Amino acid sequence: QVLGVEATASDAELKKAYRRLAVLVHPDKNEHPRAEAAFKVLRAAWDIVSSPEKRKEYEIKRMAESELTRSMSEFLSRLQDDLKEAMNTMMCSKCQGKHNPAEEGDFWAESSLLGLKITYFAMMDGKIYDITEWAGCQRVGISPDTHRVPYHISFG
Repeated sequence: QVLGVEATASDAELKKAYRRLAVLVHPDKNEHPRAEAAFKVLRAAWDIVSSPEKRKEYEIKRMAESELTRSMSEFLSRLQDDLKEAMNTMMCSKCQGKHNPAEEGDFWAESSLLGLKITYFAMMDGKIYDITEWAGCQRVGISPDTHRVPYHISFG
């Protein structure tokens, strides 16, 4: 990056870029107060890629760092997905399993009183409503406590 060439540049292109920049930032040619510091940075970059052996060593190191960055990025992405899933699951007191929270339009049944009472619920406008009376009129036959959403109501 310091030399301003692509990673695939040939040795001749590297040398040409180094010489061009060296003339611009060499303290003997440039009176800018930071010219000497700029030349030192340029010289350090050139020292890294000036010979085929050093360049190969640099490329191996750069590729390893790139692989490490990619692996770390994948790991962090998976971790973020796992954390999102953990935040969006609820523990069930009946089966001790984990379940996703209700989403807009979900419609399900739960039992109470040792299974003698079945209550029907629907999630609408971000709120959970007891729709047992309506479900009874519709003769809805949903098995309670299945921990799945058998119906989804679509609005609009």
